[in-house]
Amino acid sequence: MAVGDKIVISNKNNILLEKIKEVDGDGSGLDADLLRGLPADFTNDLSENGYQILPSGLIIQWGRTGHINDSTTVEVTFPITFPTAVFTCYTTAGVSSDSGGSVANVRSDTLTTSKVSVRNGDGDTSYEYITWLAIGH
Repeated sequence: MAVGDKIVISNKNNILLEKIKEVDGDGSGLDADLLRGLPADFTNDLSENGYQILPSGLIIQWGRTGHINDSTTVEVTFPITFPTAVFTCYTTAGVSSDSGGSVANVRSDTLTTSKVSVRNGDGDTSYEYITWLAIGH
């Protein structure tokens, strides 16, 4: 192709270009992620109880409860519902409100795509909070 030659875009390619601009916006140019079929952004909520959706569809959610007493179960509702399944949910005890040094006995019980039951086990200890991390898609 010589300098000054015009590039001819077929009608089919022009329609594709217009569809991409409808999704991606007129002034932003072509988005390589969009062309590969991936979302143009990584949807997230980076707050204390938040989530991150990755282009693969994997979702990571996290958060923390309020104060939780010994032998108490708290139901945690995820910031967003997992569309398909939850692979796992991890829990960890926060700062202990007693000075006895009891070992944390925290667990997650009932687990669904929208919530998890978090339990402070029988350790004669109350916790300021329990943190949780759930992974699914």
